Amino acid sequence: MGRRAEGESREETPRGRSSVTSTHFRMANLAGWPAVAVCNGFSERGTPTSVTFMGKPYGEATILALAKAYQDAAGWHRRHPRLDA
Repeated sequence: MGRRAEGESREETPRGRSSVTSTHFRMANLAGWPAVAVCNGFSERGTPTSVTFMGKPYGEATILALAKAYQDAAGWHRRHPRLDA
């Protein structure tokens, strides 16, 4: 697998397949749209999951404000995954 962009999910996927978050970031990069991923919980295995916000070109301030508001309201950034794997 190639390098992952900052913020991309590191979900466990079969070799050669991309995670949904990775696909969203790839589409945003090709289209020139700003995108940000924010933690939205944990899987049954304890790995972090994320939600991706994408905006229109030059809409970075809007999606960053949205991501910050979501993060502050949800509080997932204060939790940590289990490390007993």
